[in-house]
Amino acid sequence: MTWLQLIIVLAFIFLGVRLGSIGIGFAGTVGVVVLTLGFAGALWC
Repeated sequence: MTWLQLIIVLAFIFLGVRLGSIGIGFAGTVGVVVLTLGFAGALWC
């Protein structure tokens, strides 16, 4: 599970770097939402 979270974080960091200055903030926000809802949702089941 930890490796999957690390891969997701690195993917969104890479995406943010590719998008540019505002893209870093956007990718960070999307990454946090994915980790929060995706992995917290897995705990609710």
